[in-house]
Amino acid sequence: MVLWELTLAIAYVLGLRRTYRLVLRLQRRLIGPNHLKIRDFAYRRTKDVFTMALNVHKEIQRRDISVGKNIGNRILRMLDRMRRQANI
Repeated sequence: MVLWELTLAIAYVLGLRRTYRLVLRLQRRLIGPNHLKIRDFAYRRTKDVFTMALNVHKEIQRRDISVGKNIGNRILRMLDRMRRQANI
């Protein structure tokens, strides 16, 4: 599994914020302070992966909201038509 697939799987279960904190904590434990370049590289890569995951999450939310608005508008139009037919 690639890093971003693993990240998305864990984030789905735990949530993005908690997963991000856990990954950073794990990185600090695995990569000691003697290896600053590797630690910086891992931090940047992790941040990029979570930024991408957050963008995907926001895009899905935006689409869900637009679909919800469309369905809501259709229901309202259908109810308006039904009210006119009932001569209320």
